Amino acid sequence: MRLHSATIIESTLQFSQILMEVLKALKESTIRFSTKKLLGGINSSGENSMPKIINVYLSGPMYLGKEQAFEWRQEVSATLHHWAQKPGNGHVVQFDILDPCLRWYDNKRELQLKAKYIVQNDKMEIAKSHVVIVNASDPGWGTPMEQYIAFSSGKMVIAFSDCDYPSIWAIVHSHHMARTHQEAAIFLCDVAKNIARAI
Repeated sequence: MRLHSATIIESTLQFSQILMEVLKALKESTIRFSTKKLLGGINSSGENSMPKIINVYLSGPMYLGKEQAFEWRQEVSATLHHWAQKPGNGHVVQFDILDPCLRWYDNKRELQLKAKYIVQNDKMEIAKSHVVIVNASDPGWGTPMEQYIAFSSGKMVIAFSDCDYPSIWAIVHSHHMARTHQEAAIFLCDVAKNIARAI
């Protein structure tokens, strides 16, 4: 009985010695230890080691000309990127802007000839997006269709309209209705970290 007890004590001491050596090696960084693998991308301070990328599609009419189509999109993009550069934000969230204006066609004949390709490309970007910001002030034909596709496929839809009484369809098929494009961008910034946890 005494021999058995002595063996247990000896084994326990050996295990303790091995454990101390392992802990010492970890402390001295002789063993590479990946907290990212163990904690699913969370570093020692409890923050995401890699930022989540939120894909944002900018939906709105383009038939009224470049100035009307480009200006609000550029300002929304600038607001989102400015927010992402602030301390405490960029390591958690970055934005990838999906802007259909990058496929701009001045030639209306060319636009008509490539209509199926253009619309399909827009649909693919909506499918890729996590969030769709919709200019519902003067929607035209394509914008309401894009909004409906986005809403029906589970995307976060943030719409804006400067109308006193926006279309009830635009209201019902959005998760937030703002008055201006800047208000829409600020709302997205306010909820970006929550969205990042869901994607």
